[in-house]
Amino acid sequence: MKLSEKILARHLASVEQLELLVNQLLDGMQFGLQWNNQKGTGMEFSQYRTYMAGDDPRNLDWKVLARTGNYLIKESELEARIPVQVILDNSRSMLYAEEGISKFDKARLLAALAGNIVAKQGDGFKLSAFSPTSQVISQTVEKRGDIPFLYDFLTKLAPIQSWLSYKESLHAFEFLQKRSLILFFTDFYQEDENMYELLRYWRSMGHQVICLHLLGEKEKTLDFKTGNTLVDLESGKKILIGGKENKTQYQKAFRTWQAQLQEQFLQSGISYMEVLLDADEGSVLRKLLM
Repeated sequence: MKLSEKILARHLASVEQLELLVNQLLDGMQFGLQWNNQKGTGMEFSQYRTYMAGDDPRNLDWKVLARTGNYLIKESELEARIPVQVILDNSRSMLYAEEGISKFDKARLLAALAGNIVAKQGDGFKLSAFSPTSQVISQTVEKRGDIPFLYDFLTKLAPIQSWLSYKESLHAFEFLQKRSLILFFTDFYQEDENMYELLRYWRSMGHQVICLHLLGEKEKTLDFKTGNTLVDLESGKKILIGGKENKTQYQKAFRTWQAQLQEQFLQSGISYMEVLLDADEGSVLRKLLM
């Protein structure tokens, strides 16, 4: 289902409308969606990854260890069922939009879809974000009857100025003690790599971590037809752009930045998934949930 700006804005305005949209999207997806949290991820990022604290030693590839001395985990090995924790970056940079669809709205819709599927299977699900006072606010879904509470939480969730520092975030999310599958929705605009350090810490504690990187196609290419000024949605600073040479330099820098992110994640055992604003929700869920 192709969402327009008006459709998404209207359906994120109330619990009833969001529920209607989620049901329409799920009904329109021509496949049986089923959350597989035994693997931690349904995506094949690489055949192996490095063993980390918290991993089950039974999943080590002992033949590789004997041959090379390297402690490697097969990504395809099944693990125990674990609860799902969704962390939603609701900083102001997530208000960036293309064709009227913002990253914030896209993330909220995908969180609603994922929560619906997980809850209907009877698995634990918790969605968390920051309040304007920098406190973590959460909604837990333990059964199907709790789904409307999730929708209510998402429709009322508001953006904050910026993401917290690493130390502040670590303290705020100290409740993440039990091994979980963490889905982190973000655009990854940060200061001092505080988000990356937080994800790496969670991974070192034994959590399975998937970063869903929300991006716009124009954002990646700087292909804006009008205007020559960009505005930082968090700081309000204006940046002048213009000229083919500047655009080429920007595109190169953006590709380098994204590649570095992916390499950091790979080295840390964190799964990475790009989610474009115009991406079909069914395709995103196939990659995430299957």
